[in-house]
Amino acid sequence: ANEKNTAEIDFVVQFEDMVIPIEVKSGGSVTAKSLKSYMLTFKPAVAIRTSLRDLSKNAGLWDIPLFMIGGFAELIK
Repeated sequence: ANEKNTAEIDFVVQFEDMVIPIEVKSGGSVTAKSLKSYMLTFKPAVAIRTSLRDLSKNAGLWDIPLFMIGGFAELIK
Protein backbone atom coordinates (compact mmCIF):
# COMPACT_ATOMS: atom_id res chain seq x y z
CA ALA A 1 0.00 0.00 0.00
CA ASN A 2 1.13 3.53 -0.50
CA GLU A 3 1.40 6.16 2.26
CA LYS A 4 -2.11 7.51 1.67
CA ASN A 5 -3.67 4.02 1.52
CA THR A 6 -5.14 4.79 -1.89
CA ALA A 7 -3.29 2.06 -3.79
CA GLU A 8 -2.36 -1.51 -2.99
CA ILE A 9 -0.86 -4.47 -4.82
CA ASP A 10 -2.45 -7.86 -4.13
CA PHE A 11 0.76 -9.92 -4.24
CA VAL A 12 4.47 -9.32 -4.66
CA VAL A 13 6.60 -12.36 -5.52
CA GLN A 14 10.27 -12.92 -6.13
CA PHE A 15 11.17 -14.86 -9.26
CA GLU A 16 14.85 -15.34 -10.04
CA ASP A 17 16.31 -11.82 -9.66
CA MET A 18 12.99 -9.98 -10.16
CA VAL A 19 10.35 -8.68 -7.78
CA ILE A 20 7.00 -9.07 -9.56
CA PRO A 21 3.80 -7.26 -8.55
CA ILE A 22 0.58 -9.20 -9.16
CA GLU A 23 -2.84 -7.55 -9.33
CA VAL A 24 -5.88 -9.86 -9.20
CA LYS A 25 -9.10 -8.77 -10.90
CA SER A 26 -12.08 -11.09 -10.45
CA GLY A 27 -14.88 -9.12 -12.10
CA GLY A 28 -15.42 -7.66 -15.54
CA SER A 29 -13.45 -4.49 -14.80
CA VAL A 30 -9.72 -4.86 -15.37
CA THR A 31 -8.52 -1.35 -14.66
CA ALA A 32 -5.51 -1.69 -12.40
CA LYS A 33 -4.77 1.83 -11.16
CA SER A 34 -2.74 0.56 -8.20
CA LEU A 35 -0.62 -1.62 -10.47
CA LYS A 36 -0.01 1.28 -12.87
CA SER A 37 1.03 3.46 -9.92
CA TYR A 38 3.42 0.74 -8.71
CA MET A 39 4.89 0.39 -12.20
CA LEU A 40 5.49 4.14 -12.51
CA THR A 41 7.11 4.31 -9.07
CA PHE A 42 9.26 1.17 -9.04
CA LYS A 43 9.65 0.36 -12.78
CA PRO A 44 9.59 -3.45 -12.49
CA ALA A 45 10.78 -5.42 -15.52
CA VAL A 46 7.63 -7.57 -15.29
CA ALA A 47 4.19 -6.96 -13.79
CA ILE A 48 1.20 -9.30 -13.85
CA ARG A 49 -2.52 -8.61 -13.92
CA THR A 50 -4.66 -11.73 -13.67
CA SER A 51 -8.33 -11.67 -14.65
CA LEU A 52 -10.79 -13.24 -17.06
CA ARG A 53 -8.99 -11.59 -20.00
CA ASP A 54 -7.06 -13.50 -22.63
CA LEU A 55 -3.30 -13.95 -22.35
CA SER A 56 -1.36 -10.93 -23.61
CA LYS A 57 1.78 -8.91 -22.99
CA ASN A 58 2.23 -5.18 -23.45
CA ALA A 59 5.39 -3.34 -22.40
CA GLY A 60 6.25 -5.63 -19.48
CA LEU A 61 2.65 -5.98 -18.28
CA TRP A 62 1.36 -9.51 -18.63
CA ASP A 63 -2.39 -10.16 -18.65
CA ILE A 64 -2.71 -13.78 -17.52
CA PRO A 65 -6.07 -15.54 -17.29
CA LEU A 66 -6.98 -16.61 -13.75
CA PHE A 67 -6.85 -20.29 -14.66
CA MET A 68 -3.23 -19.93 -15.89
CA ILE A 69 -1.74 -17.95 -12.99
CA GLY A 70 -0.17 -21.04 -11.41
CA GLY A 71 2.14 -21.31 -14.42
CA PHE A 72 3.17 -17.66 -14.63
CA ALA A 73 6.86 -18.49 -14.15
CA GLU A 74 6.92 -20.55 -17.36
CA LEU A 75 5.17 -17.77 -19.28
CA ILE A 76 7.53 -14.96 -18.33
CA LYS A 77 10.80 -16.85 -18.88
